[in-house]
Amino acid sequence: MEFTKIQNQRQPLISFAIPTYNFGKYIAETIKSIFDGMIHLSPEDIEIVILDGGSTDDTEDVVRNLSKSYFNIRYKKNTRRGGIDRDLDEVALMATGRYIWLFSADDTLCRGWDAHLTDAILIDAEIILVPAMLCSLNMQPIRTNPIFSTDPEEIFKIWTFNEKGGQIEDYLKSSITLEALFGFLSAIVVKACFWRSLPKREDYYGTCWAHCARLMPVFSRQSKIGYITKIIINKRGENDSFMEHGLVNRISIAVDGWTKITNEFFNEKNLKLKIISRLRRDMPLALFLYAKIASKSDAERRRLDSLAKQHWIFNSRVSHSIYSYVLYWGFPSNRFILKVVDRNLPTLKKIRHKMRSMFG
Repeated sequence: MEFTKIQNQRQPLISFAIPTYNFGKYIAETIKSIFDGMIHLSPEDIEIVILDGGSTDDTEDVVRNLSKSYFNIRYKKNTRRGGIDRDLDEVALMATGRYIWLFSADDTLCRGWDAHLTDAILIDAEIILVPAMLCSLNMQPIRTNPIFSTDPEEIFKIWTFNEKGGQIEDYLKSSITLEALFGFLSAIVVKACFWRSLPKREDYYGTCWAHCARLMPVFSRQSKIGYITKIIINKRGENDSFMEHGLVNRISIAVDGWTKITNEFFNEKNLKLKIISRLRRDMPLALFLYAKIASKSDAERRRLDSLAKQHWIFNSRVSHSIYSYVLYWGFPSNRFILKVVDRNLPTLKKIRHKMRSMFG
C-alpha cells in the first residue's frame, strides 16, 4: 500500500524519515508539529516520508486524512513487519532531501525548530544532533534531556574527526548519554549524501542499533558533528517500543547491542570505558533490581543474571561496578518487595528524574 501527496518542484532541504508500527494514536501529533512548528522554512522545503511496517491499527487512515491538509507526505505500508533496523534503512532510502531527519512516530517538534536547524546546517556538518525535553505519555514536560555538557552561553557546538580520531576523546568526555552515539532516533539529522555513502549494517538487523553501526564511521573519517543546545524536540516517555517483549529483553537490547558496537568500533581502553559508563548510566542498578524482583520465570531470571555479569564485570571491572554487581546478587527477590515498589513507583520515578535534572 502506497500513496503520495507531493507538491515540491525542487529538492527538499529536509526529509523527515519516519518508520512506524501501530502508532496511529500519536503520528498525527508528530506530523502536525513538524508543519505547524515552522517559522522560517516553507512547506516546500521539507517532505515527510513514512514507512509503515504493517500496522494493524488506524495508522494508514490517520496519515491519509492528514495528507488532505498537509502536502509533501509520502506513505508506504509493507505487508509484513520488517523490524526497526530494516524499516529505518528502507524509509531513509525513500527520502529525497539534502538532509535526512530520522524521526520517531510519537515524538513532536517545538515551534521554531526550523530556525535553529537551518542555522546549524550552515556549519555543513555530516551529522547534527538535537536534544529533547523528556515528557510523559501525554506530553507533559518532565525534564530536559541534554546529550552533552555545554556552556550555558553556547548555542551550537561542533566537533571534527579524521582517520586518527580527531576530537573523539573530547566528544565522548562531553557526552552525557548514549544519544551521543545516535541512540535516540529523533535526535539525528544526517546529510543524505553521507548516509548513502555508508553501507547498510544488515549484520545488526534485529539488534535495534543498525543505524548506529552504520553511522559509526563518522568518527574515523574527515567529518563534523554539530550539536544544537536548544531543546526543540518533545520526547514521549512511557512508550518505549523496545519494551514490547518485557523489561529483561529491553535491558538485553541495550547491554548486548552497545557491547557489540563498543567492541567493534572503539579499540582504545579509555574510549571503551567512557561508553560503558554512559551505558551504566542509562541502564542503572535500580533498573536491574526492579527487573530482578519482577522477573516471571527462571529462564528470564537466568538471562538477567547473565546480563548483569556482562554489564558490571565483563565490560569493565572497576571497584564501583563490582560493588553494583554484589548489590544485585545480594538483593532479595520476592513478591512483597515488588508490591511495595510498584505501589511507590510513580514517586520513585519522580525522584530519579529530579536527580537526573540536578546531577545529570
